[in-house]
Amino acid sequence: ELNLNSETMSNTIYMENVKNEAEEILKMPLQQIALKNYKIYTYFDQQKQKCLEDSLNNKDYYDINSYGNVADSLGIILDSTTAGVSAMYGKSKYNLTNFKRQPGSAIKPILVYAPALDCGEIYNCSQILDEEVDYNGYSPNNVGNEFHGYVSIRESVAKSLNIPAVKIMDYIGIEKCKSFAQNSGIKFSEYDNGLAIALGGFNEGITMKELVNSYVPFVNDGNFTQAKFIKKITTSDNKVLYENPCTKTQIMGDDTAYLMTDLLVDGVKKGTSSRLKNLPFDVAGKTGTVAIKGTNLNSDVYSIAYTTSDIVGVWLGNYTFEKENNLEGRNNGGTFCTSMVKDVMQNMYTIPPKDFKMPESVVSLKIDEKNMNENHTILLAGEDCPERYTVSEIFAKRFAPTEYSDIYTNINVDF
Repeated sequence: ELNLNSETMSNTIYMENVKNEAEEILKMPLQQIALKNYKIYTYFDQQKQKCLEDSLNNKDYYDINSYGNVADSLGIILDSTTAGVSAMYGKSKYNLTNFKRQPGSAIKPILVYAPALDCGEIYNCSQILDEEVDYNGYSPNNVGNEFHGYVSIRESVAKSLNIPAVKIMDYIGIEKCKSFAQNSGIKFSEYDNGLAIALGGFNEGITMKELVNSYVPFVNDGNFTQAKFIKKITTSDNKVLYENPCTKTQIMGDDTAYLMTDLLVDGVKKGTSSRLKNLPFDVAGKTGTVAIKGTNLNSDVYSIAYTTSDIVGVWLGNYTFEKENNLEGRNNGGTFCTSMVKDVMQNMYTIPPKDFKMPESVVSLKIDEKNMNENHTILLAGEDCPERYTVSEIFAKRFAPTEYSDIYTNINVDF
């Protein structure tokens, strides 16, 4: 419970957001709310807040750039089920309450991959050609300007490759992808109409709360719930004026949510979120890095990770955009901010969160890996398929492949 007339937490980012949300809910200015002595109940969790503060106050996680400066930082923790904001903390000379930034690759799960999975256009094991492309003058690059040839969706997500993401958005359609992300609370400006948004190249950007909130459906069976700081508001004599309904909206199948989580678990095991891989419980993660064109510098870096209990997001960045405050190339989504997220998660749980659970709408099937790697198509492994060419993969039952590979049938070869 918070009393707006007390000094407790009065200068924190969390409290500022509570005040703003209270004004929005009650449609009255803060002074009026304070005069009425209303009681505000929040999702604030002291222990989680301490974990976040300890991590973001750890000097080891702040890289000093060539000008001797360190990044601004902001961290947020959401409850996976209610989407209640249980902790928020930042370090900066500037007001980090509700600022907007380009989200980089951290937006790809909800804007590119989930829409494609949800309409059955890709499987986790689908292969896509990572090559030089040009869309009417727009030629995206991968980090390091490398092309990797045919890569699976798993690899594309885990390594945060850019060209596969742009290709998928082009194929699915920009408007379809935007509409899908909007259902998860992502806001676009009227200028966000190009393929660059697949890589987080937004005109105005989004808030950290909006970005982290967009991951809620992945851990909640495809249901989106709007993130809130306030649980309820009552009068001084306990009459309830507002209670957060925690409305759940099914915006994707539970199969899509699990398949996306499975891809993001791979991002932890062998991708850009690999600093999280030794945590002793199931965790899925995605990073994002906003590079400054023509340099080896970054303006914004992100690490978002979730368990079945919580979603943790950390941003490091150059709030002012002045060159003296840019982040060095080594300070990217997979490095210092992911270490911060790991630190938070290591210290946050006295009881480990439950494992991710595969829903009945998802099935594991054996496919012909040789065919997949040579012909870049997905066929089920037939009875004659040698075991060494057989690999298991998971699929949404509604879109699962039905055709079998028959290239080994009637071949008189001693396998």
